Amino acid sequence: LAISAVLSASVLPVYAAEDDAGGRTIEEVIVSVERVEQTLQSYEGTAIAMSQAALDTLGATDLLDLPALMPGLEISNYESNTELYVRGIGSNANTELGDPAVAPHLDDVYVPGPRGLGVAFFDLERVRINVGPQGTVRGRNALGGTVNVISRKPVLSEFQGYAEFSVGDFDQQELRGALNVPLGEIAATRLAVYSSKHDPYVENTGPLNNLLGWESQDDIGARAHFLLQPSDRFSVLLTGDYLNSRGTG
Repeated sequence: LAISAVLSASVLPVYAAEDDAGGRTIEEVIVSVERVEQTLQSYEGTAIAMSQAALDTLGATDLLDLPALMPGLEISNYESNTELYVRGIGSNANTELGDPAVAPHLDDVYVPGPRGLGVAFFDLERVRINVGPQGTVRGRNALGGTVNVISRKPVLSEFQGYAEFSVGDFDQQELRGALNVPLGEIAATRLAVYSSKHDPYVENTGPLNNLLGWESQDDIGARAHFLLQPSDRFSVLLTGDYLNSRGTG
């Protein structure tokens, strides 16, 4: 059981809009899986893209919710180790002793150890899955495909923000929020925070009573973007992330 409250100062985008004749049209999905922007229809390979609005509508609040929404994707979590599989291809060697077979990215930056990638699942623009080998564009560890978690970037000349809070069973408390602040006409900053906690789902009744129960969560995340865009042809984006997962897995 979960109860949530949302305070928002911006309107989330929709996927369909009415045309002049009163009918409904589907907006184009733009992807950059080959490091150039193109429509999903013109991309020769197989890719799946889902925006934050779609994730919210379908109730996906965690990286582990994606397999139910994206065909061919499997994600397992063992003691905060995130293991990615695309169409059955993947690897559980996700420590410093091995490399993943599905390349995870955060804002197009390769994440060799995806242990903390689940904590980064907040204030997103979209999540994109590339299906099939991507070694030419994404490197040697993209044998099965790639997963790219893309956060929302600052918006010039627009003040916006939102806050979400939810509570549930096992003393669950989750907070998500973001604030976009324009700094003149050519700069803007965006701050986002995330916190999720709940008690263990399994109680430890063994003789080693100093050990915590299983499957508790205590995640904290924060992200800051600074955008400087003096012209349409030149922009600078600085990003800082803080992710901390302290649950029992």
